[in-house]
Amino acid sequence: MSKAVLLAMAVLLTTLGCKPHDSCPNGQVCDGNGNDDGDGGVSDPVWEGGHTWLDVKLYNLTGTFWNDGKHFSGFCAGSELWFIDQTTGHELPGSISCKSDTGGRPLGSWYFSTRLPPGAYRVELYVRSPLTLPAGRIVLIPSLEVSSDMEFRLDIPLHTVSTNLLYNGAPLVDGAYRLRFFDVSSGRLVHDGSSSKSPVTSSILPGTYQVALSSDCTPSLPCGDRVVFPSLLVDKGLALTVELQSHAVSGLVLHNGAPFSGSTCDAPRSTVIFRDTSTRKELSIPVTCTPTGGWLFNGRVYPGTYEVWLDTRGGSRLPEGRTLLLPSFQVTSDLSDLTLDVKTHALSARFHPSGSTTDTSCTEVRPHPSPDQSPIYTFSYLDLEETTTGGKVRLPFTCPSGLGWFVSGRVYPGTYRAVMNARRGSNLPPTPYTVIPSVQIGSDTSLPPQDVTTFFVGGSILSHGEQLGKTCDNRWGGTDVPHSYIDFVDEARGTTETTIIQCDTSWEFGSRLYPGTYKVRLRPQESLHYGTLTLIPSLEVTADHPDMVTDLRPAIRYGNIRYNGEPLIGNNCASTVNLRELSTGSELKLRITCSSTQPAQFSGVVYPGTYEVTVTEGVFRPSQYVVFPRIRIEEGS
Repeated sequence: MSKAVLLAMAVLLTTLGCKPHDSCPNGQVCDGNGNDDGDGGVSDPVWEGGHTWLDVKLYNLTGTFWNDGKHFSGFCAGSELWFIDQTTGHELPGSISCKSDTGGRPLGSWYFSTRLPPGAYRVELYVRSPLTLPAGRIVLIPSLEVSSDMEFRLDIPLHTVSTNLLYNGAPLVDGAYRLRFFDVSSGRLVHDGSSSKSPVTSSILPGTYQVALSSDCTPSLPCGDRVVFPSLLVDKGLALTVELQSHAVSGLVLHNGAPFSGSTCDAPRSTVIFRDTSTRKELSIPVTCTPTGGWLFNGRVYPGTYEVWLDTRGGSRLPEGRTLLLPSFQVTSDLSDLTLDVKTHALSARFHPSGSTTDTSCTEVRPHPSPDQSPIYTFSYLDLEETTTGGKVRLPFTCPSGLGWFVSGRVYPGTYRAVMNARRGSNLPPTPYTVIPSVQIGSDTSLPPQDVTTFFVGGSILSHGEQLGKTCDNRWGGTDVPHSYIDFVDEARGTTETTIIQCDTSWEFGSRLYPGTYKVRLRPQESLHYGTLTLIPSLEVTADHPDMVTDLRPAIRYGNIRYNGEPLIGNNCASTVNLRELSTGSELKLRITCSSTQPAQFSGVVYPGTYEVTVTEGVFRPSQYVVFPRIRIEEGS
């Protein structure tokens, strides 16, 4: 649940059936030291059977936003207010509004509201969409003590930065261009001020910024970004001047020493890239071609030192991807005769999925929806990632029966990592997997056949030692109800393989996986429980595991909610109680029901473990609140 699962309140838990154990219950392993830290120790509160009350204490906070002694107004969508608990670091959101009906305030002015538990908070404004305000995050109040209902105002500091742009000593008249402000610490773009004439005026929150001039190709300005201020401190209004120059750069692209000509002249969407070696900002010049002139480029570049790359998009004799042509190149004057020679080598390789040479599933061919159009091809790819420069080349597979998965094409010189990207629906998992950690390409190369190893992992799910007597999808007899799933999460690779559970009482599943270590998660469609359950925290896959059996221990738990000491009664409580298991990350939800006469009640299926408990939405909007940080759930009916 990330930081939106929030721990920030003082809580009171009154229980009937929730108590600390003075000894380890049968069947449990107690490894804690009894300090109530939620590690399974004997002092952790236990919720076993019966009923529990959760009592939440909240205060109302409201107020308005001001700037320079006036109500702040304008479009407020995309702006967020956060209250960060200074003890725990968890974040609770406030609600920002700028509706026309402002209760006597000026039209469109900003105001806020939230409910918070007692504590000390840092108040921050976070702007995601740079409309009325520049994007970014700023502290409005370093420390705010909350111990009662409060009404106050928040001041938004804004400074005006006016930038005069000169080209060769005269005011810049070429449009369009923009100044882009990037937060130095995070790299986030916080303001993108467009203009067609100088000066460019920007309203900026206090901070330190990298400022770049961005142009979309004009007679004077190159295509791309130029850093004009590497580190600009904005703590007051500023009036700045930027002097600009550029140089014309043109030339010819060769392939292995020979020009592109005739039918080989096609250069679709290829560009010459000048990457600034100090700022890593890029300027691009498109490649054009003629049957007699070959590949030509002509554009403008700022003075400086650059890496020179060629970026191709396929459709020519060159591979799709990027290659570094000049590692260091200085631009100090106009250049009209720059020659770039692109080297490539032929590469061929065969891959056998789990030893098979007859697998023909690497490509899918589907009829086009329009009968007069060509069929649609979906390929598996071998991605070659250059380990020094970061350049990439992508080659599609063919898979004639008896040969395995075959790939061939031209590759730029370098040292590559070969990554399998199989299409979804083939006999290999559809996530990236490194099949060759390192291969040197310095000449035409034919690799020996490579066996791409996968293993079958499957099994079934039981409940208290018995087969589950309920379906895992299609709860209402329809045909479009989602399935239940098993996720295999490889955190080292950052990938997730998902397989559908077979819908009968056996609850069987199976999938082919690359070697690795996986977290195994169950996501049923509420027929078993509501949420995601970790079945196996760490499964080492180095062989087939066809007969895994997971025996679940589900139990029903229920309780009621108090709000500010009184039973929460009313019809407006549509929300959930969320449980996050502290060791495995399992996330379960218990539904809340309410009425005009009875306290809000929650109930649902849970499993043994130690949980952080939250209550979300409903009467507590707009925030989510942790109402009990640690509670042990014992096995039970």
